[in-house]
Amino acid sequence: MITSQGARYAIHAQSLFLKAFGRIPLKPKRMPLWMPHCVVATGGCNFTNIYDELFCQELYESPKPLPAAPRIVDVGGHLGLASLYFLSRYPDCSLTAIEPNPSLAALLRENLSAWPKRAKVIEAALSLYTGTTEFNVTADNAFTVTGGIENREAPERAISKLTVPCIDAREVLAEPVDLLKLDVEGHEYRLLPLALFEPSHIKNMVIEFHDLDERRSEFDAITQLLVRERGYRIANSDNVELSDSALRALSGSVIIKLY
Repeated sequence: MITSQGARYAIHAQSLFLKAFGRIPLKPKRMPLWMPHCVVATGGCNFTNIYDELFCQELYESPKPLPAAPRIVDVGGHLGLASLYFLSRYPDCSLTAIEPNPSLAALLRENLSAWPKRAKVIEAALSLYTGTTEFNVTADNAFTVTGGIENREAPERAISKLTVPCIDAREVLAEPVDLLKLDVEGHEYRLLPLALFEPSHIKNMVIEFHDLDERRSEFDAITQLLVRERGYRIANSDNVELSDSALRALSGSVIIKLY
């Protein structure tokens, strides 16, 4: 948790500024941040809610304390706000950010360019094999946060289908990981059964699970696998451990932590 009083003041001031600025119809393509101290290439996106969730609420804080120089992997890097949070929160970490959308990957690479020795960008989708895959984005917004291998958009929404590189999770996650953030718009249900997702190899995970109401049986099967067979403990975004009944009560899309 970010505890410095000066940092907390800067974060909340920044959040208020972004909320005020977000009401202006014309969005700038670059936005200065006070915390972390950098300029973010936005592509015109409004990232007010993302900043608030990451820096004010710290929803992606590791469920357990990390070592002094942790290895962090950010899967679903988008603009890089989560990566910027990790780089500022864990100043000696090494970070790999993975983003398949070419429009977003270009912004992600620019936003992490100030940390060339600590941050690496892989422009690919995390998958079950290495090669290429079809990737869905909304036709009217190349920078959408909901783009993915699986199309989660409403049937009436126009979709552009891209062919993007993909990389086998067993390749990019071959070395132990101290903290994995996974937000892959439904593809988590395909990835998490892989044997490498076990607590001695990937020690902490922050995962956004999507569409629980429609995919309840898959969600139940995966959480049971990770907890009962693999040995993870499971908590909500506030680091409160979840019982079986609490898991059953979840709906929609939720952030869950495993450790």
